[in-house]
Amino acid sequence: MYFSPAFVLAALPFLAAAMPVAEPASQGVAVPIAKRGGFRNGVVDTSKLQSRVRRSVAKIERGFANYEKNTGKTHRLASGIKKSTEKRATGSIPLTDDDAELWYGTISVGTPASTYTVDFDTGSSDLFVPSSSCGSTCSGHKKYTPSSSSTSKDLKKKFSLAYGDGSTVSGEQYSDTVSLAGLTAKTQTLGAASQYSEGFESDEFPPDGLMGMASSPSPITTPPRPSSR
Repeated sequence: MYFSPAFVLAALPFLAAAMPVAEPASQGVAVPIAKRGGFRNGVVDTSKLQSRVRRSVAKIERGFANYEKNTGKTHRLASGIKKSTEKRATGSIPLTDDDAELWYGTISVGTPASTYTVDFDTGSSDLFVPSSSCGSTCSGHKKYTPSSSSTSKDLKKKFSLAYGDGSTVSGEQYSDTVSLAGLTAKTQTLGAASQYSEGFESDEFPPDGLMGMASSPSPITTPPRPSSR
């Protein structure tokens, strides 16, 4: 097909208008994103952490409620989350600071109750107080007499504990009623110590005994183990 020069010249403006024109690349918009975390400068924000836990639990509870509404049955895990979110009883007692080495306060043991001072140790999980059978190594400490407590029970087991500073304690295991800060534990396992090492003698260790605050799968029946005390 032949086009005259006049036709081509006349069509050029239309051909140019029909050619695709590349659009400039989109620059986009930068949106700063900050990670939401429970830490600030390396320190955990406990209030934010607790708030997030509550929101998460509430979301799970709504899911369980919808499940029951739709199926007419209670989800098998619903009771577990209910138990885990029940508020536990709390209490407080004044503590004595012994040069930032020990923090000790008062508990009561037995029926009728007798009071003892104990070091609240976060590095161990056992409770012991000196027994009436402990000799000179327990001098200066108040002693626990199992026979004077109507709720005391001899578990017929020995115990021996070792701590990180080299201190040791040994004796007999009992169960009895133990109370602190208005809270009471019945049939609580405790050690009635018949032997204190030098580190637990009164001139080195002002409180009568020790209460471990760390969690443990078993009570004082565990073998000796190190502690951060």
